[in-house]
Amino acid sequence: MNHPDLKIITITGDLGSGKSAVSKILSARLGMPIISTGTIQRQMAATLGVTTLELNKIASTDDSIDRKIDEATVALNDRPEPFISDSRMSWFFLKDAFRVYLKVKPMIGASRIFNDEKRASESYGTVEEAYEKLLARRREEIGRFKEKYGVDYTELMHYDLVVDTSERTPEEVAEALIAAYVAEEE
Repeated sequence: MNHPDLKIITITGDLGSGKSAVSKILSARLGMPIISTGTIQRQMAATLGVTTLELNKIASTDDSIDRKIDEATVALNDRPEPFISDSRMSWFFLKDAFRVYLKVKPMIGASRIFNDEKRASESYGTVEEAYEKLLARRREEIGRFKEKYGVDYTELMHYDLVVDTSERTPEEVAEALIAAYVAEEE
């Protein structure tokens, strides 16, 4: 389904909502690469020897962390080919995009992250601990982004499509997203 007229898709959402899993399915079906700032953030945290929550706390006083991510994201506006951006703030920085927000019930998101063996930088003793730390991370991110950019990424009015992933598989979410995206492009 590779289409030269298709534009950027930004995927933002709750922690554990399936952004990465859905992005991978979209990439395979639409023939578009994924550019993820979450991966960049996790790599930065690992390099510094801290958790992603700790990195978020550091970023609240060290502007260089967000600046590095922001500069890389803004530069993507010059990219001629469409792509999928899995990022908390790409909807804000990327001009011509189909903006998607994936919602999930917090305990379901925590359970998904707790059981995800690929998240070496995010390990928790229990699902309840994951839930508490992820809520803290969410509050930190919302506050930091409100202060730095004057917006709350969780306000759903910013998005072209909002999908609750709590009771849906990544494949079902991707199908709904593709249908809405293709309809928008026509």
